[in-house]
Amino acid sequence: MQKRPYYMLNRTFRFNFEKFQVNLAEILVFTGLFLWTVQIYFDDSGYLDLTGELPLKLIRYFCMLLFMGAIYFTEKSYPVKLAGAICLGGAFIMGISKMSNDGINLLQLMLTVLAVRNVSFRKTAKAMFWFCLFMMLAVILADAAGLIYVEPMLEAERIRYFLGFKYVSLGPIKFFNIAACGLYAYTDPESVGPDTRGKVHGILWIFLAFLFAANYWYYRMTDTNLIFYLICVMFLLYVLCVKFNLNLFADNILIRFLASIGYPLLCVFTYVVAVLYDPKNSMWVRIDDWTHTRVQQMSKGVTRLGVHLLGQVLEENPNAADMSRYFYIDSAYMKNLLKFGIIYTVLLMIVFSIMFRAAVRAGDRVMCIWLFCTAAYSVFNNNMTSLVSNCAVLYIWTAVRILRDKERPLPFLSSKRRRPPLGEDLIENHE
Repeated sequence: MQKRPYYMLNRTFRFNFEKFQVNLAEILVFTGLFLWTVQIYFDDSGYLDLTGELPLKLIRYFCMLLFMGAIYFTEKSYPVKLAGAICLGGAFIMGISKMSNDGINLLQLMLTVLAVRNVSFRKTAKAMFWFCLFMMLAVILADAAGLIYVEPMLEAERIRYFLGFKYVSLGPIKFFNIAACGLYAYTDPESVGPDTRGKVHGILWIFLAFLFAANYWYYRMTDTNLIFYLICVMFLLYVLCVKFNLNLFADNILIRFLASIGYPLLCVFTYVVAVLYDPKNSMWVRIDDWTHTRVQQMSKGVTRLGVHLLGQVLEENPNAADMSRYFYIDSAYMKNLLKFGIIYTVLLMIVFSIMFRAAVRAGDRVMCIWLFCTAAYSVFNNNMTSLVSNCAVLYIWTAVRILRDKERPLPFLSSKRRRPPLGEDLIENHE
């Protein structure tokens, strides 16, 4: 075999220890994702009082350099390299000029998405599961030890514990990503489908029971209802679709159509609700009470700011202690419309529609469940594109490959031709 010159080694360099293999793209991306997870958990918890903002900001920019390195050294496409350089340069210019953090966060997200283009999403989900689980335990244990302890919140007859985070609901929200990543990463796609007799369907029951117990513990400690029920729905769908092998996301015209329009339809529905809200109507008041004033806040945002093509600065006051000045948009659909504008929101809906349709077409039931829960939850909370609260957006490159490859046979449709598990063949295809 002919030796490749040294400057080509960056695309094929691997550490081989029996079955363990990792290439340069994965080293850079996973290091960046780990540090990114650390700084986000520190920023959202009592650790921020110990470290201050400057170290976290430096870590954030160092992560961006790692992601840019992954793009530069492992990416063959020059347009992707150019897009990465523009995102990195734009973020640094905004940071130096002290411009809006929203623009910086958007560019950082785009850079991360570009960086994982040549990395298997299943490996990414597995890495994020362990990174987020490690940091979750670090926050909870530090709170238990009194290092970052916050006095519990007393509301009427209930006690809500912060468990080390700045807000009561942050812990359960981040646990959603841990549970979703765990279910996806440790479910063998070859164990799901009609031709799987004699195989263990999905993860072990004991692991599923552990995740449910952790979810219930978070519910009892924080009394956060919505995310608790959402995760329960995710577990229920997993049991039905994977453990009992019931195909609720069959690859047919109806399901593909619903997967394609689900996100845009919910986005329009949320906007219509915000516009039609009437505080003098008893029905709307009851709906607003059920959603904990979320509908009222969305209506207030539309009335005060309006929706624009390119977005605007969205100044919020999340301090619930003073409800007269409280203003916070929880819905991801409305927040994206108000903050980033119509163009960005339309593109984001297209991205998630592509992912949902591709997951249905590929028979990837766990991703279908993940995206279904994200679509419903985004009506009430803003975690659609947060990497540590919902890293499903990184699935986009796998989705693009599925929809682009017209001749790739669907899983479980033919017993003669079997493709490798989703995402596991990405590295080999791009060397």
